[in-house]
Amino acid sequence: MFKSFSAIIPFARKQAGKQAGRGSALYLEIALGVLLLLNVLAIYFYFAPPGGSRADLEAESSDLQRGIAFARMANQRLSGVSGKVQLANRQTSAFEDTYFLPRRNAYEKVLAEVQRLTKASGIAQKDGTYTEEPIEGSRDLTLVNLSVNLEGSYSDLMHFLYELDHSPSLLILDSLSAAPVQSTGRLNLSLKFLAVLREDPALLAAPVVAEGGRP
Repeated sequence: MFKSFSAIIPFARKQAGKQAGRGSALYLEIALGVLLLLNVLAIYFYFAPPGGSRADLEAESSDLQRGIAFARMANQRLSGVSGKVQLANRQTSAFEDTYFLPRRNAYEKVLAEVQRLTKASGIAQKDGTYTEEPIEGSRDLTLVNLSVNLEGSYSDLMHFLYELDHSPSLLILDSLSAAPVQSTGRLNLSLKFLAVLREDPALLAAPVVAEGGRP
């Protein structure tokens, strides 16, 4: 019995050595597999990184630079347009303040300008009539039609037209007719002028009061 047991011990040791060798080989194979997998992943991430390749990143950077340049150009264009709009608004306001007549003294200014023109040209003023009509699409502007009858020579008429052309007021000559006065060398003149009146903004903003004192 002891002999048989003694024979078994070397056999067991041999088997244990084989198993230990197999375990080491298995661990080595696992380690090599892990290293191989890591190398494969490293190569993959090198050629196809998550954020894109270097060429892709350079192309994306170029696109971003072009987009920034286009945005700057668009901003400069918008700034230029905005400046032109502001300039146009200022010029429009200046034109309205200069040439549109406030209603409170519009007729006084028109009469004074016609009298100045006739006096400067030597034409005699006879009579005149006024009519008003609203300007479509505007709440605060009204067109005044001024018809006047004058008398003077042809030279006086030319002088009158010259003074009218250089008048600082926006007095528009709409029509002109002339008829000779017999045996005098003078002309009967019928002229129609146009002028623009502007209502007072404060009056336009005030509520309209109906009968009975209720708005």
